[in-house]
Amino acid sequence: MENDSEIFERNCPESYNITHGKFCVAFIQNKHNHSAAKQLCAKDGEKIINFDTKERYEMAKTFAVTNQIHIQGERRVAGGPFYDDKGGLPLKRPFFEWVSGQPDNGPSVSVVLVFGPTGYYDTSAGNAYPVLCEVRI
Repeated sequence: MENDSEIFERNCPESYNITHGKFCVAFIQNKHNHSAAKQLCAKDGEKIINFDTKERYEMAKTFAVTNQIHIQGERRVAGGPFYDDKGGLPLKRPFFEWVSGQPDNGPSVSVVLVFGPTGYYDTSAGNAYPVLCEVRI
């Protein structure tokens, strides 16, 4: 007889870690631009972390202690809102908070969200940061 925890752990890739809150994540310290970060996470069906819940947001703070990390959130049109991969609006979430002085990259369409120890930043999609990949089981 299997329980949910055993099934979850078996489906979390070996190179990933299961966090305290039962999230299956991999922190990639090497810096990548946003496109390369998405490709890196997608190689085994994973995605860049999406802060669609307060629990994921809180968990990711432990990985962003000294870094800014790529997260889901990019503009589809110049000056438009940021969307995650599911079409959600990160800026509408109650735990969304810009870092002081942000956003600062203007209305460019090539702007994406990154996350640091004190909140959200906007940056060019070409800038390189570590990435937090997640497998949703």
